[in-house]
Amino acid sequence: MTKPLGGRQTTWTKVARANVLGGMELAHVRLDQRAMPRTLHDTFVIGVAEGAIHNARVGRYSRTVAPGTIIVLAPRDVFWAEQIGYAPWGYRLFYPTVRQMSDAAGRALGPRFRFEKPTIEDRESAEALSSLHAQLLTEGVDDAARCTAAAESPLTSLLGEFARHGTWADEPHEASPVARGRDFIHQHCTGSIRVADIAAHVGLSQYHFIRMFHDAVGLPPYTYLDQVRVARARTLLSAGIPISEVANLLGYSDQPHLTRHFKRATGITPGAYCRASGVHAA
Repeated sequence: MTKPLGGRQTTWTKVARANVLGGMELAHVRLDQRAMPRTLHDTFVIGVAEGAIHNARVGRYSRTVAPGTIIVLAPRDVFWAEQIGYAPWGYRLFYPTVRQMSDAAGRALGPRFRFEKPTIEDRESAEALSSLHAQLLTEGVDDAARCTAAAESPLTSLLGEFARHGTWADEPHEASPVARGRDFIHQHCTGSIRVADIAAHVGLSQYHFIRMFHDAVGLPPYTYLDQVRVARARTLLSAGIPISEVANLLGYSDQPHLTRHFKRATGITPGAYCRASGVHAA
């Protein structure tokens, strides 16, 4: 059920896992606050903007986004948006996995795959994507077979088309210090990591690495680490793992510690996320 907008909070209208392409998380996000928290995901993110015009940024790329603009993000992209004016705004979002996007594209989209631009202007595709999203959210859970039959083929076609807007970055052995630093963070996100350790790993001074990382990613490395942990927490929570266990697995001192970081990054608590996703929050 859609919640009324009010106060200064992020409102997740609905979050669900639809039985399409083997299972895919969807979210209908509406906001009445000035800015969407910076977010990072382990999956691809494909969305359609709704409501008020706003500014969106991914790394160094920034532009004004109007209703109907398609947002395409690869895993590890940091997304941030800021409202222009005061009207409610938001997104209809799909979270296809790397395997789902690769299958739709007919080619392997590895960790170095990136979209050339994070926005696509295509009214016909936007309308089709929004229609499929609404269909899957309202019908996907209760009538999985009929929903899959109706939505799977057109959704696959759309995902494959969006993948054509991407390219590949350098291979790992040629990667920049920033790329190697990001890899290090993802590989060690459950442990105790110091920025000095990451800088030493990539062969730079701590000051130089922080500046280079922030310029390229849009976040300092320690904030990026928080985002990686929260993205991992979303994945674990959606799989039904209890909040307290997720906190322990990701190196948080306790459940309230995870809750503070999760809410700061997403605008909602882990418990609210689980309830909206239809997952029991223990």
